[in-house]
Amino acid sequence: MPPSSHRAANDGADDFDAAIAGDAAPLASGGLMNIAQTRLMDLAEDGKAELVRGFDGLVAFANEIAARVDSLGGGSAIAAPVADLAYQAAGVISDLQTRLRDKPIDELLDDGRALLRGSPGLAGGIAFAAAFVVTRLIKASR
Repeated sequence: MPPSSHRAANDGADDFDAAIAGDAAPLASGGLMNIAQTRLMDLAEDGKAELVRGFDGLVAFANEIAARVDSLGGGSAIAAPVADLAYQAAGVISDLQTRLRDKPIDELLDDGRALLRGSPGLAGGIAFAAAFVVTRLIKASR
């Protein structure tokens, strides 16, 4: 996988290695915070790349469904609109994938913050769902 822009700009590995070796200077100068931020941004970049790859499958699936409906329907009055909707869905998913791939992580975070500020109920719902998923994962790991 190609290195992310954050990895190239500030790897933080030297500070991390120095801290592991017992040198407290990088930690005292705020290095630990830089290390954590760099690592989190790397994880976010990796997650974004996985999500974009996941959209490839969704687009292919929507196109496949549309093609099957087209071929099975034989141009019927019912099949044609369903196939059109499936092709439109594939287009919307593809557009979303392109926007996600092209936007930097910082802008995605800003968009997320703006969304949550505008919809506090949504923030609560997301927090509840995340807590539920984490709880289930912890229970499943035992």
